[in-house]
Amino acid sequence: SSYLWVGKMTVFGICMVRDAEDIIGTVVEHMMNQVDHVIVADNLSKDSTRKILDSLHGNITVIDDNDPSYRQSEKMTALADIAYRRGADYVIPFDADEFWVARDGTLKDTIELSGVDVLEAQILNYIPTAIDNEFESNPIKRIQWRLNGAGAFIKVACVARPDLIIHMGNHDVSYTENPTRAQHLITVRHFPWRTAEQFVEKAVVGAAALELTDLPYSTGQHWRDYARIAEEQGNDALKQVFREWFFSNDPYSDPNLLYDPVKI
Repeated sequence: SSYLWVGKMTVFGICMVRDAEDIIGTVVEHMMNQVDHVIVADNLSKDSTRKILDSLHGNITVIDDNDPSYRQSEKMTALADIAYRRGADYVIPFDADEFWVARDGTLKDTIELSGVDVLEAQILNYIPTAIDNEFESNPIKRIQWRLNGAGAFIKVACVARPDLIIHMGNHDVSYTENPTRAQHLITVRHFPWRTAEQFVEKAVVGAAALELTDLPYSTGQHWRDYARIAEEQGNDALKQVFREWFFSNDPYSDPNLLYDPVKI
């Protein structure tokens, strides 16, 4: 049985971010227009991420996360609890590189009409190409090609309750009882690979944060493996990995890619 009713609800977006100055403003502003309130935890950003967040006014709360370790499940669950205590009926755990879109209307509209505890969202992964407009600094406008089909994982928006646990990567949630679920109502447009420099930085910083936890090597293994390449062979070797796997020289002739720009 669902914990929910169909009708008016208070919806919060929750996010933790570190060093995402190129994308965080667009992503958070978009989420602010989709929900009632957004809470962002800034995790020791060294770039202008915090300055950008502080410049956003309205339905947003920015808090400090001064713990350098990558305890994402714990931290996002704690943010959900803050949202719940501030009156949230539903939360959307989102990352700094994710642009969430509802099939019809806003995310809040969709949640209110769904009548389910958990909305499962497909992830569409975008990759940069040689024909992107290099003068466009906003990656969501610049990167217009994505991989065909949805990613292997899902993301979730979910009812806020004291027994909510958000899983690692925000890929699922659990409660003391099984929640009701729906699919295909929302989509996450994901921009994890934006430039070679950003790719290297994310891998190295992410791996260092994971090393500060007792999580198994398999958690965040891709970051750890990439960071090892940078450590053993240098940043240029890792940039080469980016160019080989997460960049297209000729998207028109690549059957794995689809032209699907995000409408901002």
